[in-house]
Amino acid sequence: MAESGLEGLITQLENTARELREGEISHARAAELVEQCAATAGEAVSELDRIARVAETLTDDQLRLSGT
Repeated sequence: MAESGLEGLITQLENTARELREGEISHARAAELVEQCAATAGEAVSELDRIARVAETLTDDQLRLSGT
């Protein structure tokens, strides 16, 4: 089963980092992997922002329900 969301993005970054560390790649492939890491990191930031918004909404709703 393929991972999705933040876990999937983390796995992609780990796999890309592993390939970069191996060192047996061309300069062009290394540049491609660096660009891929940047794009994946951007997606991870967006996913973390989404998670934070959901958590904030839940917290606000919980405070309202508790009367605090």
